[in-house]
Parts: sequence; C-alpha cells; structure tokens
Amino acid sequence: MKPILLASIWAMGWSTLSMDQSVEASEVFSYDMNVGGEQSAYIETESGSELLVTIVEIDEPIQNQSFDRFSSSLALENKTYLIKGSLPLYWEASYKITVNNRLITRAYESKVTPFSGKVSQRKLIRESSNKRARLEFLVSPLIGSDRSGKLVSTINGNELVISK
Repeated sequence: MKPILLASIWAMGWSTLSMDQSVEASEVFSYDMNVGGEQSAYIETESGSELLVTIVEIDEPIQNQSFDRFSSSLALENKTYLIKGSLPLYWEASYKITVNNRLITRAYESKVTPFSGKVSQRKLIRESSNKRARLEFLVSPLIGSDRSGKLVSTINGNELVISK
C-alpha cells in the first residue's frame, strides 16, 4: 500500500511541476530595477527546457552610496541583487552582483547545486565593460552525460536582463 501511495504522490508532484512550467517562457528575462523586490520568470533553453530565473533585491549596505534627492533614481539601482536559476531535476545556481550607477561593480558568492552528481569548471566572471556578469559551470550527473549551465546578467538602462 505504501509504494502505491508514494508513487501517487510522486506522480502528482510531476504534474504540478509540469503545470508550473506552462507559464510563458522567452529567451530573456528583464528585471526592472526601479520596481525592485523579487521578480521571477521562465527562460526557454536551447533544448526546450524551461529555466526558472529569480532576481531578489538584497538589503546590503553599499560603500560610498549617496542618498541626495537629486539622484533618487540612481540610488534605487545602487543595490545588491541575488540572481538565481533552476533547471528542474538538473541544477540550481546563484550568484550576487552589486550594481552602482548602472555598472556591475562586483560579482561574488557563486553557488551551484546539482540534483545528482558533481559540479566542475565553475567560474563567475564580471566582464571588463562592467555591464555584464556570467556564471558558467558543468554538471556531471551520476547517470547521463555532462550538462553545461550558464546564467548571464546584463545591465541595459533601468533593467537587469538575464539570459542563458
């Protein structure tokens, strides 16, 4: 009786996961830094899978931040953001970026957790333009072939654009 109950619960979980993934997916996700808070969306990958991306504004103090009333729109952007991505049944990844005056001044605290197996070749890069940061990694599952992953964040005006 227990195996049937467990199989039923597992099947319901899969159908729930499938229903959640039916939300519209595009190739990029644009986070509005003026709105802030937590925002999520699905990004469609080359293989047709849907990558769940979440960006969270973090209340961490940033050094040399000015709060005069004339730069209120810039003060909104001078924050730290947590970029999270999850490819169900494969991996979860995240990293933090600090944005100051519409430039990525720091990319740090990268984490990659595979569903099974191990992570290799993980690297977090803040590009010299200071407008883009990317986390690249390779997941070697216990069963199956290696799968590469990437989370790219780019500043474009008042938006933080996340792509695969």
